[in-house]
Amino acid sequence: MSGAAHPGAPATARSLAQLTAGFAAVPAEVLVSDVTLDSRAATPGALFLACQGRTHHGVEFAADAVARGARAVLYERDGDTGVAPPRLPTGTFVAAVPKLTERAGVIADRFFGALAGTVPIPEFFAPENIGRIVSGAAAPATVAA
Repeated sequence: MSGAAHPGAPATARSLAQLTAGFAAVPAEVLVSDVTLDSRAATPGALFLACQGRTHHGVEFAADAVARGARAVLYERDGDTGVAPPRLPTGTFVAAVPKLTERAGVIADRFFGALAGTVPIPEFFAPENIGRIVSGAAAPATVAA
């Protein structure tokens, strides 16, 4: 899903507040330059989406994403699931987002939407694939938009 891996991907930062409008309170000054569900694909300035998978939760990989340069982490915490916020370096924006798995596609659409039709759209956001990707069970393929 990382735009950095795709030719023509956005090079400019986008407001995380705009990406999450309607479901998360984020300060306007938090900017991200990429969006990814895969901590190994995190790039400097990226937003890492830590979703619940079948066997693992993305929060387990949040520190790795930040070590690779992620600037912000949104993590899935629905109700009282017991998922604790990831412990990350000072300066990293972290927020819980209910139903993040369901909202990942909205975030990606808002981020990559300006390039619709020109950038391969990853299958990361198909609901049936999110758990497989977070758990590392499968590498997603991309399809033309």
